[in-house]
Amino acid sequence: PDEVRRLAETCRNCVEPTCVTGCPAQVDIPGFVTAIAEGDERKAYEVLRRTNALPEICSLICPAEVQCEGNCIQRYLTGAPVPIRLLQKYVSEKARREGWAKVNIPEKTTGKHVAVLGAGPAGLACAIGLLERGHEVTIFDPTGAAAGTAGATIPRERLPEAVATDEIEALLGSVPTDRLHWSVGKALGRDLTLADLKKSGFEAVFLAMGLSEGTALPGAAKPATGVVDALSFLRDAKKGNVAALPESVAVLGGGNTAIDAASTAKRLGARDVYIVYRRSFTEMPGWPSERDEALKLGVHFLILTQPIDYLADESGAVSGLRVARTRLGEPDDSGRRRPEVVKGSEWVMDVRLVIEAIGQRAGADVKKALCDIEMTSGGLIKTAFASAATSVGGVFAGGDIVNGGTTAARAVHEGYSAAAEIDEYIAAKTGK
Repeated sequence: PDEVRRLAETCRNCVEPTCVTGCPAQVDIPGFVTAIAEGDERKAYEVLRRTNALPEICSLICPAEVQCEGNCIQRYLTGAPVPIRLLQKYVSEKARREGWAKVNIPEKTTGKHVAVLGAGPAGLACAIGLLERGHEVTIFDPTGAAAGTAGATIPRERLPEAVATDEIEALLGSVPTDRLHWSVGKALGRDLTLADLKKSGFEAVFLAMGLSEGTALPGAAKPATGVVDALSFLRDAKKGNVAALPESVAVLGGGNTAIDAASTAKRLGARDVYIVYRRSFTEMPGWPSERDEALKLGVHFLILTQPIDYLADESGAVSGLRVARTRLGEPDDSGRRRPEVVKGSEWVMDVRLVIEAIGQRAGADVKKALCDIEMTSGGLIKTAFASAATSVGGVFAGGDIVNGGTTAARAVHEGYSAAAEIDEYIAAKTGK
């Protein structure tokens, strides 16, 4: 505790804290850090929980180096930011262990019932926000896994199962069973529709199912075996269902999912793991800390390399990956320089497993169930400006299915904000 206070005392308590600007959850960072410095750790946790429903999970998986700590003024003045991530983890873990982590439920219920689809960070944050406002909540989730897709796929080196489970159980375990209900095993599109939910008497619906399917390599002929999507690979690996890997593995993509998959493959014993990415290293969207960890593990980064097609042997198993060199042209719609294939530069990588981490999307069943909701050109739910409201009245959305997949802190912020918006919608609708 003395060392933690000493670290907290390095905060300058800025008048206009740039660290808060860098935090998607808009946590009052100087407030909780100052409380630690003053020895009031319980107050520090209360400050954290005002805007972040899952502070311990976020302290483990959010990229502090490019968010709060990346924007800390101390980083520019001394080269070392206030260790915000460490302080948040310390306080959140202590709160969980000592029983401070709980949802503050009003004594009286509003009598209004809201459906939350998805038990990831956005869905859980929305559920907690609604419960704190006195509403009854039912969470629908196909698996019931703690923290949804994030909890199931983020490697245990970054997010141990026990931490995710324990924080969520500490919070939701304090909620009376007549306020919070779980419907595990039911998925939108496959088992229920939005019309079903409206008929069931829910005042509002919050969609936070996430993006559960991977995107295949465009135009490629997929072999019978040897090509898997990254989410499935990471799920199986975290469950301990990946027994052995071939010596050579290629991972397609440059985001955090690709880096997680490559690092996991290396830890599981693959001799050579290649991240195949069509742009430059500096344009790679994966977080710097995760890239550094992959490099330390010995992952090879094949930058300026475009995957084109697969080769298969007589048995239908993948036997190679056809790639080509690229050069960077003018910026495209993403703001990054467009990769252009260099003519005559094709060659074949000798790999026996390819993990596709090119992108994520909603499943076909979900898309069909959302046919009445306005979507973006990229297949995401379109919401009103600075709002969680969709084009259908009483239906709100947040998390990856809206933002395309960013950080847990942003998902939590969207879920918490949606809870406040849903509360206002219910009040206006019912006149209470």
